[in-house]
Amino acid sequence: MADAAVRSWKAGSLQYSRRGLVSLFSWLLWGDFTLFIMARAVPPVFQLLLKKFEASNTLVAFLTGSLPAIIGLTIVPIVSYQSDRHRGKRGRRIPYLLFFTPVAMLALVGLAFSPGLGAGLHALLGRHSPGLNPSILLCLGVGYGVYQMAMAVVAAALFHALINDVVPRELLGRFYGLFRAFGLLAAMIFFYWGFGQADVYFRAILIGAGLLYGSGFTIMCFKVKEGAVHAPGALAPAAGGFLRAARVYLRDGFRRPYYLLIFLAINLTWLAFFPANLFNLYFAQSVGLSLGAFGRISALTSLISFGLSYGLGSLADRFHPLRMHLVILFLYALAVGWGSLFARTATTFAIAFIAHEVLSGMWMTATASVTQRLFPQAKFAQYVSAMGIFAAGLTMVISPPIGGMLDRGYSYRSTYGVSCGFAVLALATSAWLYRKFRQYGGPDHYAAPE
Repeated sequence: MADAAVRSWKAGSLQYSRRGLVSLFSWLLWGDFTLFIMARAVPPVFQLLLKKFEASNTLVAFLTGSLPAIIGLTIVPIVSYQSDRHRGKRGRRIPYLLFFTPVAMLALVGLAFSPGLGAGLHALLGRHSPGLNPSILLCLGVGYGVYQMAMAVVAAALFHALINDVVPRELLGRFYGLFRAFGLLAAMIFFYWGFGQADVYFRAILIGAGLLYGSGFTIMCFKVKEGAVHAPGALAPAAGGFLRAARVYLRDGFRRPYYLLIFLAINLTWLAFFPANLFNLYFAQSVGLSLGAFGRISALTSLISFGLSYGLGSLADRFHPLRMHLVILFLYALAVGWGSLFARTATTFAIAFIAHEVLSGMWMTATASVTQRLFPQAKFAQYVSAMGIFAAGLTMVISPPIGGMLDRGYSYRSTYGVSCGFAVLALATSAWLYRKFRQYGGPDHYAAPE
């Protein structure tokens, strides 16, 4: 009993007692909860606004797919590279998180008032205006672009880099299980009680999500402490100007075929989820589901995933997230393949949608720590952002053709067929990756190649 009472955990130079670990997890999970509320609320509300003001499927695909990818391609690598090498009294991640958090909050306030701003722009331009709806869509696009810039830096790169720096590695799977559980709790709250009225109360939802995130995430940043980054093997501070930094970034991030294979396997999996995710709301409406019914079904999928989350995180710690990735991806390919053939009514759509959401959620939970386990820790944010460049390129290429396919008369059910095709490609690539992973030591003795 005495040994259990004094047990401690380490993450770099940080050492935690049981009480300290509970405090760390609590603040990180609170930050994640506020982030997830915003991340879950904004995209579907934005999609509703786009359709309300008569955006085409091609424009929807560009604004919700290609535009975030372009932002991720340009902003995230720079911030990630600088963050890995930053030296400051608040650490190397938190200063950047504190800067971009209010940017996202203010962008959401601007997005909430975009219809009024667009109407004002239309009146100001007079006969030179492209029209009322195009003016509103322009303001929506600008607001969403600024929001995505902040979100790409915070959610896609630096928050997970902070977790990688402060959470003990042997607990990453279980932490991410809790991480997903809190995020899913946020999703249940929004979809069950808020989404049915999103087309009416979109302004209140956007402002409320922004204020909750801005205040909650800022508090988390002041409560979580980063460790020292002066240990042997730590990166030197960035120096030598932009061109030298770009050369170092490209050399480190893209010279090893093994890491390129990781990028490809993970990003093809994300691409498998993307077509179905992009148009699920419109698919639901096309088979007669109301916003309220779609919200309740979405809440149900979150409830199922919530029940599975901690168990999946524990399994990832025990069996390794890369093994979990292969199993869940195989099941996902079967599910969306079925949906592409049989989801023709509200009932069959609901079955396909629940399978898609639960299995993709299982994958996100079980593999949440896979990059922490495969990439070198010192350059973690840099490698994650390099993987994001791969994702951005693939997303920019695939988004407009999917929207154009739907504008040419294909049913929304065809998006599940596209998802199935990418899932099969991801599965083949992942099997190849697993063979290489075993050559570097496998689940028990893996060492990330430098």
